[in-house]
Amino acid sequence: MDGMQTWIQKSIVYGLFTFFAVPSLGAPIPGTSSSALTTKKHELFRSTQGFEMHAGNTSWYIQGPTTTSKSIETIYKSPKLQKGLQASLTIRVDQKDPKVSFKQYLKKSLKDYARLGMEILKSQPIKVNETTGFLVDAVGQNREKQIRQLVFGRGQTMVILTCRDRREFFKDTIKNCNEIFKSFTWL
Repeated sequence: MDGMQTWIQKSIVYGLFTFFAVPSLGAPIPGTSSSALTTKKHELFRSTQGFEMHAGNTSWYIQGPTTTSKSIETIYKSPKLQKGLQASLTIRVDQKDPKVSFKQYLKKSLKDYARLGMEILKSQPIKVNETTGFLVDAVGQNREKQIRQLVFGRGQTMVILTCRDRREFFKDTIKNCNEIFKSFTWL
């Protein structure tokens, strides 16, 4: 009996030692970088304006805003550097006048492309995760750079997602941007 009791005690001590030696799988503080809330979605961005996005199945990463513009919330960057430039996807938020409809906001925005030296290649309504928005493809006046913008609105909040790269690389870039675009969802 004495041998059996010693064996049981040793087993219990060994079991407790093993249990406490296994690293914890939870985050030290819920909602932080190692929390299950954030690790399920690669490069998750959750805005205080009531929407979220993530990098999906891309290798793009969040590089926070590098501009003093208060309307740029964050920037996704391609890990590739091509001819000295990285493709990017900016997330901008504007607050529109409550008296202005979504269509009126878009109509005014479309006029700005020409003023900024951009030629619109395509513009059309789009649906992403049950959210209706608007898509605009455009090229710069010198035709070296190309962009795709998606605009979503809820209430006065307008979210403008802009993918940009050199035109010669845009065909590959847009695949990654579309992957990120399709993760947009209102909270």
